[in-house]
Amino acid sequence: MGLLVKEPDVAGQISYGFFLQNAAGTLKLLFEVSDDGTAVTDSVVSWTPSTATWYHVAVAYDTGGNVLFYVNGAQQGATQTGAKTSIFDGNSRLGLGVSGATGTPNSFLDGNLDDARVYNTNRTAGAILGDYAQKIIDKKKK
Repeated sequence: MGLLVKEPDVAGQISYGFFLQNAAGTLKLLFEVSDDGTAVTDSVVSWTPSTATWYHVAVAYDTGGNVLFYVNGAQQGATQTGAKTSIFDGNSRLGLGVSGATGTPNSFLDGNLDDARVYNTNRTAGAILGDYAQKIIDKKKK
């Protein structure tokens, strides 16, 4: 199920994707990245969320090929290594809660998303914990 995906269902335009994956009944956080628009490397960590519970989930990726997953500000599993070291700058649209953002949407998230962010710098564990702890204020409602 797509969380935040810049990965269409047309060939040659894959950039990255952050997913909640159901692998034979085991839930996992999955990050895919492509440096050429076609081939991806997968980084995966197991995670068992509870239903009817809000979570802050994050993935941090650096150009050294390291991927770290966070839930509620705490790292999940070990640092994953061996990911592609650059991201393909394709013309795909960004999809939230879905895969196939440019073509026919599929792999819909069975849940809700709030406050999605994409940074162009690597996020430290402290910065991710700060994002988790920070209350977002809707300035229109003030």
